[in-house]
Amino acid sequence: MNDSATTALWAAQAWLPGGWHDKVLLRIGKDGRWAEVSPGVPQPPAGATLIESALLPGLVNAHSHAFQRAFA
Repeated sequence: MNDSATTALWAAQAWLPGGWHDKVLLRIGKDGRWAEVSPGVPQPPAGATLIESALLPGLVNAHSHAFQRAFA
């Protein structure tokens, strides 16, 4: 991930802690984790991937079969 097109995303709207935010810049670090999440960035930087739809965080898979083990 060395080129800016794969390391920066700019979303018109994103759900962040505290609710919806507009014009959000997200940068991906070399380790693949979020290095920066900045709301209120008026324009996408050169080379950033533009996300025109609303951006939501990934949801944790809470599905578990523990209850089935309890029945056994």
